Amino acid sequence: MANVRRPLAVVLLLVGVALISLGLTRALGITPSGVLVSLAAIGALLLTGGIWFGAPAPRTGVTSATADGEPILFDVQGRLVSGPHAGQPVTSRFPEAARLDVERHCVTVLAGRAARFPCVWDGTPIVFDGLPVRSADGVIVYGLLVPAGARTGDHGGGVAFAGAGDVQIEIEDLRSALKQKC
Repeated sequence: MANVRRPLAVVLLLVGVALISLGLTRALGITPSGVLVSLAAIGALLLTGGIWFGAPAPRTGVTSATADGEPILFDVQGRLVSGPHAGQPVTSRFPEAARLDVERHCVTVLAGRAARFPCVWDGTPIVFDGLPVRSADGVIVYGLLVPAGARTGDHGGGVAFAGAGDVQIEIEDLRSALKQKC
């Protein structure tokens, strides 16, 4: 079917242009204004059809979990634990060029050290804070990647320490990430 699709579209396009031209020419006659109206109608239909039926703009093959500023929660095996992509490697949420760097920072986070790193996404730089998430007995159970812009709001909640250094995250951000898991 894929081999027939493009030629069929061209044939339908040519038939549509011919029918519009013939119909408008018959209705308006062959005058400069009639030809202009025919061309405008054809152009409008082509533009509308292209927008309606056209393929979306090419993407890198992945979508960002950070487009809306949401944190990315992953387990000690480096797999996403929440959202529609649960079970996939955390690096699958990033552009191909940044995956090795992201993986290196995730290993650092799972070793107990916070990390901050930039990532260029569709030409826009995004800075991530990588934070280890510890259980009550101090064992690292998750890693959390938070886009730096997602931490700037004041939710009125408390603050949780996420391990080494003075890196802090708001509890509300962590709660929303963990809610998606349940």
